[in-house]
Amino acid sequence: MHKMDIRYSHKIEDFEEIVEVADKLAPRRHAIRFALVCVGVLLLIAPFLAGSGPLHPDRFLLGMSPYGISMIACAILQNPRRRARRYYAPEIKGTEYEATINQNGITTASPTDRAEFKWAAFSSVIEGENVLALVVTTTMYVFPRRAFSHEQWADFISLLRKHVPVWNGQTRTILLL
Repeated sequence: MHKMDIRYSHKIEDFEEIVEVADKLAPRRHAIRFALVCVGVLLLIAPFLAGSGPLHPDRFLLGMSPYGISMIACAILQNPRRRARRYYAPEIKGTEYEATINQNGITTASPTDRAEFKWAAFSSVIEGENVLALVVTTTMYVFPRRAFSHEQWADFISLLRKHVPVWNGQTRTILLL
């Protein structure tokens, strides 16, 4: 493996994808959104099921309909892609980043900062189809696949699999020398 130099700018789609993958790693969030939709739909149809016919819904349950609509809206508003757009879109300004990747780690640079990490600094990897995030405690470093050639991407993934123990929430086997 030789030194790899890449240049890239972030797009909102990079963050939408990585937040969606990270959301799938927390199945409880997905289950809560699913439950909100199910209960919401149940609250909307219950008055017609409990009434004496479709034209005569149960009045008490009909009064619960706004709660059902609110639950469905809440689930829709908590969509991971929507959250990513709301949180990250204002920060995407077309800044160009540079990264140097080698056997020792990664160095990233932008017009305003520079960071150097040894592989041991990364606690986990979150991999989407077109983007990958390296996690250092509570900070994500997002690398879009488009910044790499096909061969560079394969080398990058190989380095990560060798050095970073947690991949998409699953602990990988670590060989101690």
